[in-house]
Amino acid sequence: ALGYIDIGEKETSTTYSKSFENLETANKEIDYSEIAKRIERARIEKGITKYRLALELDMSAAYLSRIERGVSTLSVKTLMQICDVLGVPESYILRGDGDK
Repeated sequence: ALGYIDIGEKETSTTYSKSFENLETANKEIDYSEIAKRIERARIEKGITKYRLALELDMSAAYLSRIERGVSTLSVKTLMQICDVLGVPESYILRGDGDK
């Protein structure tokens, strides 16, 4: 269930529409192909097979493969789970920052 914090202002459908437009624009600006490469690189460097990582994440190997090819997007929750299993910071996967 989605929720929001009431800050005393009423939300309008226009506000929601603009929020979704901003989210869509942000998604278009994210370079999923680079995220995909970093996930695959970290997985390989850790010596974990795609199948094993998929099992640890409770997802299909096919979905993980689509993520690693940059074909499928992933949720923040999935990103955090991948980072946790691979032992890499989210900033590395998202921006290439920091140490793996």
